[in-house]
Amino acid sequence: MKLLTREDILAAHDIATERVPVPEWGGEVIVKGLSGREYDDWQRALVEGSGKKAKINLTMARAKLCALAVVDKDNKRIFSDTDLVALNAKCSAPLARIYKVVSRLSGLDDEELEEVLKNSETIAENVSGID
Repeated sequence: MKLLTREDILAAHDIATERVPVPEWGGEVIVKGLSGREYDDWQRALVEGSGKKAKINLTMARAKLCALAVVDKDNKRIFSDTDLVALNAKCSAPLARIYKVVSRLSGLDDEELEEVLKNSETIAENVSGID
């Protein structure tokens, strides 16, 4: 197997997409895996407060992840952060289906979410240093 160079890695097109049927909405959507930065953004969006007062708030967690991952044919997000409340008001079945695909394409699993919950203080400390 080839030993990859820095150039090989940075040039690789490694973010997969998948069409997901959403009969509840009358069609299908394109879902992409998250980049490292998008995953970090999603994690930060789940944290309220900082330091010892930090806590994980899972309100709209699926909608937040779906908004990052549902894209158009040009791989551009179709939902903005201002759409989160409206998206979260949609039927939970499509959101759960999309969430599962995003998780799979991004290498996330239930253990990863549990790790996020366990490390909420560490995450919050990292978030407080970003501003």
